[in-house]
Amino acid sequence: MTLSLRPFAAWILCFLSILSTIIMICMATPVFTIIVIPLGIIYVSIQVFYVATSRQLRRLDSVTRSPIYSHFSETVLGLPVIRAFEHQKRFKKQNEVGIDINQNVSFPGLYPTGGLQFAWS
Repeated sequence: MTLSLRPFAAWILCFLSILSTIIMICMATPVFTIIVIPLGIIYVSIQVFYVATSRQLRRLDSVTRSPIYSHFSETVLGLPVIRAFEHQKRFKKQNEVGIDINQNVSFPGLYPTGGLQFAWS
């Protein structure tokens, strides 16, 4: 088996294991079928929403982080000029504003992953 197929095969085995467990429970307890179908629908709808939201939050995080990096590198390269004209406070303020904008965007992304980390720990 090639290296690229191993994770896929492991995923398939896990999926089939979960599916067979659910089928066995449904056969033993038919009432469980009434519960598992709506839960499955709710789970899939939440997952679709989470994936789309998570993708957008990561995109916004990278878009707001890029100006911070470029501003910092330009500040480091131009540090002698900034000090000569005594504009340290202005550059520090620009850096703080960029970091604040990035934190406002990246903070909502911590809620879902933080909740998942807490639940699995």
